[in-house]
Amino acid sequence: MGSVRLLKNQQVDLKAIVFCATFLRSPRKRLLKVLSLLPLSLLLKIPLPVGLVKYFCVGSDASEALVNLVTVAARSVKTEVLASRLRMLSCMDENQSLNFLRGIPCCFLQPENDRLVPENCLDDFMSRIPNLKLVRVSGPHFILQCKAEKCWTHIKQFLKSISCV
Repeated sequence: MGSVRLLKNQQVDLKAIVFCATFLRSPRKRLLKVLSLLPLSLLLKIPLPVGLVKYFCVGSDASEALVNLVTVAARSVKTEVLASRLRMLSCMDENQSLNFLRGIPCCFLQPENDRLVPENCLDDFMSRIPNLKLVRVSGPHFILQCKAEKCWTHIKQFLKSISCV
């Protein structure tokens, strides 16, 4: 999302890029539009229910410690910042060219059980990055936190395959 725009505008010597559980266009535009009409600054002050954290972020089998980490991290962000980010996501439409990535090896780690970013969000990447390597990993949206070792194994394999390691 915004990170792609940032990369495009930077003069960086990139060797490879690994995208993970991300998107170029708002993945839940209607839901986010509805949320943007609500008093988000007030609603976001309500602590995140454990059930929602598990369902949308870390999976039903997540440890209490991981759920607590996510909850504490979410609470540490100012409600105004979260509300602003949700509003921004509701109107996001990155219909941009990713031609600047041509020649840069790219990999996409896609959680198989992502309940926040629909599987079809990958289509935007696949249509714009011809040699994108897709790696599906069993797990929830917070795949890097929940399946760190498995993700690291895939990332190392990808980097070895392009002679970066």
